[in-house]
Amino acid sequence: SDLHLTAERTETSAHFDKALTLFEAHGCAFCAHAGDMTNIGFWYDRGDTQIDTGQFAEYQRICGLHSIPVDDICGNHESYNKAITENLPELEQYTGNGLYFALRQGGELFIFLGEPNSYEAMNEGEFLWLKGLLEENPGRRCHVFTHYFVAGDSGSTKNCYTCSFGTHEAEFKALMAVHGRAIHYHGHSHIKFQCQSIDETTNYTEKNGFPSVHIPSVGGSRNVVQQPDGSWQRVTEGPCSQGYIVDVYDDFVVLNGWDLLGERPV
Repeated sequence: SDLHLTAERTETSAHFDKALTLFEAHGCAFCAHAGDMTNIGFWYDRGDTQIDTGQFAEYQRICGLHSIPVDDICGNHESYNKAITENLPELEQYTGNGLYFALRQGGELFIFLGEPNSYEAMNEGEFLWLKGLLEENPGRRCHVFTHYFVAGDSGSTKNCYTCSFGTHEAEFKALMAVHGRAIHYHGHSHIKFQCQSIDETTNYTEKNGFPSVHIPSVGGSRNVVQQPDGSWQRVTEGPCSQGYIVDVYDDFVVLNGWDLLGERPV
């Protein structure tokens, strides 16, 4: 999650390239990306009339260096200046995917829900599509990817990072809990794996009635530190690139946290 690629070939591009190389070496079936592929999407300014494809072109270039399929969704930064829904043909051109889609791998269903704008995890059409998919697949394990996380869930160590999931938050939580075999994966906060030692809900919780997995950033993670007054504050650190290699079995899922720069488990 959370690449925030720019058009320039910075260290973030190198992080992404290295991550895909690592996943290929481990024989991963595909790579799932939970949003914020780019830093500002197709538009440098709200008043622009000519789109700029540089950031998505860099994303496409790196994916093209590898054989592993990359399935991705839009985060809030894809709509940083204008809603990504204004550029759905270009989105599909540069990523191969639409705003939302699903795929099957073995007996598993993987559901990808991109942000239509910068302030909500999904729109009405996406929510109804998700609801239909889950209702059509009772008993099937479903892996649901969004960019934003829901309030009071994983991804927000000591409540240092909050976000607004949008109008469908309560319905989404109820839908996931009722299904019983749906897992929610999300990014956005960039908070790194090691903050688990500060707050046990950093990376994983089930307190909303379903498994919730936070994915840290490939581009650069954040730490959480305690201040002299006892409060907690998130801080951006130096180069850091983290993600999961996920082993999916019939009866369980193993989330292996990885330092993608050091090429070692966390």
